[in-house]
Amino acid sequence: MECALAFAQSAVYVPTATAGYKVDISANSLTIDSTSKVDVASRGFLGGKQPGNPFGRYGMTLGFQSGSTGTSGGSYGGLGGASEGSPNPTYGDLRNPNEVGSGGATSTHPSGLGGNGGGLVRISAGTFQLDGSILANGAGGIYEGAGGSGGGIRLEVGTLRGAGLIAANGGNGIYGSGGGGGRIAIYYQDLSGFNLSRVTAVGGYGGGGRPGGQNGSILVERTFAMLPPDSIETRITKNENDPPGQLGEKMTARKAAKDAKVTEGFFALSVRSTSLTTCLAR
Repeated sequence: MECALAFAQSAVYVPTATAGYKVDISANSLTIDSTSKVDVASRGFLGGKQPGNPFGRYGMTLGFQSGSTGTSGGSYGGLGGASEGSPNPTYGDLRNPNEVGSGGATSTHPSGLGGNGGGLVRISAGTFQLDGSILANGAGGIYEGAGGSGGGIRLEVGTLRGAGLIAANGGNGIYGSGGGGGRIAIYYQDLSGFNLSRVTAVGGYGGGGRPGGQNGSILVERTFAMLPPDSIETRITKNENDPPGQLGEKMTARKAAKDAKVTEGFFALSVRSTSLTTCLAR
């Protein structure tokens, strides 16, 4: 059985001062075609002066704490560029990316904004045909703003093939520093049909003579056994500590299914529950 996941009339969730976002997908067989993408770019910790950021010009980082200062980039796998202040420290485990990226800082300029960090994607699949994109990039800064860091991507697959792109790059600075690259880990049994040059976690460029961010981490490791799941579970969640009952806090659907397919557009932070329920009820 093949289940096509297509979403319309979507509600797009944005990060807040107490909520970061991730996408979890688990399936025996997963296809993301060339018109589609899983996109959590700019869905991590907030940049300086972004709506909801309680730290003003400073970026937000791990634990929803104050992070990068001045016009320094956000850090995750790679250190953000330092400018007129300091970037937040790097964090996380290169073997198990499980955090979102950090926001960049910005200046006192009234139009300045630091870029948000990238979000988090975790996928487990027996067979994964990737011809589209998986994106967890940090956002660029705006007008004396630094870039946010790339987010996290973890893939655990039996077979990965296709001509797709996997990226957790840092955002570029505009008269600010670049954000650091994120973290990507790929565990596989067969990678012969996929080009690893299409996997990137590079630091963003600095603007106006400011330094760029450092590259993040990419781990690619062959495994010898994998127990494919017998169900598909798709989640779009806020932080697990958020109080229950908030609109859009968590949407979870499960079905014993062998195949899942993403076609014709976004499958990430846009969701219509009726479409998801109808698809998974087949």
